[in-house]
Amino acid sequence: MKMHGETRPVFCGSLESRYVTPGLDENLSMTRGQDTYYYMRDGLGSVRNVVGASETVENIYDYRAFGLVITEIEGVECPYRFTAREYEPGGLSHAHFYRNRYYMPGVGLFMSRDAMWADVHRGWGYVGNRPTTLVDPFGQIAYPYVVCGGTPLGLWVMCWKITLREGRVYRELLGLFILENRTWGFVGVYTWAEWKVIMLGIDPRSIDHPVPCA
Repeated sequence: MKMHGETRPVFCGSLESRYVTPGLDENLSMTRGQDTYYYMRDGLGSVRNVVGASETVENIYDYRAFGLVITEIEGVECPYRFTAREYEPGGLSHAHFYRNRYYMPGVGLFMSRDAMWADVHRGWGYVGNRPTTLVDPFGQIAYPYVVCGGTPLGLWVMCWKITLREGRVYRELLGLFILENRTWGFVGVYTWAEWKVIMLGIDPRSIDHPVPCA
């Protein structure tokens, strides 16, 4: 596996750090001066421990389901937390930066609406209220999701499943589907849960989108 590093200032630029990152949100280690530290992550990529070269545990983190930190023991400054996203220290929101938007784990919502969704109900929530199984590294839509586009004849749509594996984005053709003169069409972007509903012949817009409770 090819590794690459990135050097950038941490917080106010008072300290330079180097990160070894083989894939999207897959920081393995950081080096500051002569010291190297290693990230221990869970299945979502959330940082659970930071371990020094001598195998001493420097940092310990525990989270609620939607990412609110409930345990924080920190011997080394670490900018990454829930799902390996950058954490903004201070303030009541405990915001994490998801590249396009800031996320508030205390309430399970983003601070701004996602422009990808025309439906206002889907514009603020996080990963369709499935924070223990899905991730949203770009702050737009949870992986996996489905994208459907029209064909030149206009009678069929082609749908792809977009997944994130080992820090890389993959797409899988789900098939060609006929529109069948529906009052609602396939064309658009859907969460994986909504796609399963569509396959049952149900309009996903008819399903309530509850506000999450973190």
